Amino acid sequence: MENIVKSGFQFTNPVLEDIQFKTYPIKTDIKKSKVNVSVQFNSQVSDPQKIGQLLVSKLALTVNAKCTENKNRIYSIKVVYSSSFRSNSKMKVEEFANLVKVNGSSLLLSYVRTLIADLTSRSGYDAFQLPFVDFTKAIKN
Repeated sequence: MENIVKSGFQFTNPVLEDIQFKTYPIKTDIKKSKVNVSVQFNSQVSDPQKIGQLLVSKLALTVNAKCTENKNRIYSIKVVYSSSFRSNSKMKVEEFANLVKVNGSSLLLSYVRTLIADLTSRSGYDAFQLPFVDFTKAIKN
């Protein structure tokens, strides 16, 4: 068995900065209706020129669920999570910022995913599982 080598890329425990969850009155039998769920996100990283080898990544995500038949809203969720990332390696600041943009967003999404699934299941609806996101493509667009 090999020893585990600790990465030079470290992060602090993610922080839930903001959460808003709203359910709307349902006029139809939701169990018989089809639901359309849309997801939007915004990923930000602090300015590497001002902070250096410590960067803060922030992921803001909005989920809206609507009944497909009548377009009535079922629920909406807004979540903001953040974490600080540090590099102990000799990586260039620009490379580190790009690494945090992709890996930081992916890491934060894993925390948001469990929160969204828990909230939606506790509200009387089926648990909504956020899809995986390819942040290497999503952030470039």
